[in-house]
Amino acid sequence: MIGWHTLAVGASVLAPVLFGRLIDDVTSAGSWSNITTLFLVLCGVLVIRTALGVASQGASWRFGEDVFAQLRDEVVEGVVRLPLRVTERAERGEVLARTSNDVDAVSEGVRIGLPEVLVGLFTVLFTTTASFLLDWRVALASLVGLPVLVLSTRWYVRRSQSAYETELRSHARFNGSVLETATASRTLRQLGTGDRLLRRVEARASSVRAAERATLGLQSRWFPVVQLGYYLPFAVVAAWGGWLALEGQVTIGTVVAIALNVQLIVDPLDDLLYWSDQLQLAWAAFRRMAGVSRPTAPRRTSPPAERPAARRGCTIRCDRVRFSYGDGDDPAVSDVDLVIGPGEHLTVFGHSGAGKTTLGLLLAGALEPDAGHIEVVGDGERHPVRMLVSQDPHVFTGTVRDNLLLAAGSATDVMLLSALAVAGASLDASALDDEIDAESVDLVHLQRIAMARVVLRDPDLVVLDESTSHLSDGDARQLEQDMAGVLQGRTVVTIAHRMSAALDADRVITVEHGRIVEVGPPAELLAAGGQFAELHQQWTERVENERR
Repeated sequence: MIGWHTLAVGASVLAPVLFGRLIDDVTSAGSWSNITTLFLVLCGVLVIRTALGVASQGASWRFGEDVFAQLRDEVVEGVVRLPLRVTERAERGEVLARTSNDVDAVSEGVRIGLPEVLVGLFTVLFTTTASFLLDWRVALASLVGLPVLVLSTRWYVRRSQSAYETELRSHARFNGSVLETATASRTLRQLGTGDRLLRRVEARASSVRAAERATLGLQSRWFPVVQLGYYLPFAVVAAWGGWLALEGQVTIGTVVAIALNVQLIVDPLDDLLYWSDQLQLAWAAFRRMAGVSRPTAPRRTSPPAERPAARRGCTIRCDRVRFSYGDGDDPAVSDVDLVIGPGEHLTVFGHSGAGKTTLGLLLAGALEPDAGHIEVVGDGERHPVRMLVSQDPHVFTGTVRDNLLLAAGSATDVMLLSALAVAGASLDASALDDEIDAESVDLVHLQRIAMARVVLRDPDLVVLDESTSHLSDGDARQLEQDMAGVLQGRTVVTIAHRMSAALDADRVITVEHGRIVEVGPPAELLAAGGQFAELHQQWTERVENERR
């Protein structure tokens, strides 16, 4: 790419020199053969310059597209592999901005900005050198705009970086507010609180406007001074060179060639300064992406076909496990000691906010403990596979097949249909190509797709995080019966809010303020008369009241 641009700029610099020679031959009544030869050579140089420009531009775009594709993939992969606590702590707009707006800003800088900067640097360097080779006295006048450009640009760059970072942050917060308001529109309509969030969107839109006005204010003061630095040298060269030509110290062709060189660098110099400004934005975006764009080694997984036919689950040992979501926050899970046997079905029960979900995320490997240790031991030498099924099963835009292949990329249609059947969703082969719309498909169907993923992934441990909490009692019971076949032989941890799920478990642990306060079979805990028995009594009374 650099080579093509060097040749293109070299051809551009030749044109003013040849034009100056042509003027000198005409004014000195040179031979027509020399004049014709110079004219034809000048035309040939312009044609070659055009061809080299096309080639250099193509090389720049190919290079930029390669960098953009690699950068985008690394950033998206980095976001996916970030610890859960990091992405949950960040606003949605921050995650979106770093994988969309910021990537776009950097890619534009790479695809267009860097080539333009190269062209500007080469053009300024080559034309200035050519001017001094023609006549240093006239060329010296072309440097009068340099102090103006250097001082004004230095003033601007010192202030623009922080201004652009502020602008990017304001865009990220605005995007997050718009996304949250749009995705929660149904809930907001029911609660009647949409106006408050809309006011927040308007406030963040105002911050975007203020941030952009700040950067535009800097540009509005910088650009006029830069324009003076562009055209002042041309006026000085014309006046000073004209006087020297009248005195007979230089030829008119030399003055014209140097004046053309000065004029030739105006556009490249303008592009150079413009893109130096835009590259400030790209650099600010790149700094925001740097924390998430470092690729990590992929997790080692085994395809379903290599998994043993007889599943015996896995053993989990928790030793003094402790976790909190932020420095200084109270621990969400504290001093948990627990052993879960292979093939055991354990239910985690407790009041809302007791730490049930956090404990489930730790057991599933979605979170890493701050202190203590979680050991997962499988059958044989194979590393155990853990899988989490949440109350809001995520589906991507695409077909049923696309969403199932996330769990097993090499699965055949027969395997996909078999997994759906085990999960209680009997579909024919044509239904695999149906598009999924999460807004219109009922939650039971989405949960069945999530459970079919479990069948395809064939994990040793499945953590069900209140996977039926959004369903009616009848739908929940039916889905739990279908899930029983899927979970057969696996180690299962259920984060439950329904008492029926707890009563079906092999063991129940009751969690309060992040600590395990009870553990044992459901019948024993009911007989002990502790917190689980109290929650069971409340559930029984509520059911009886509903029946009445």
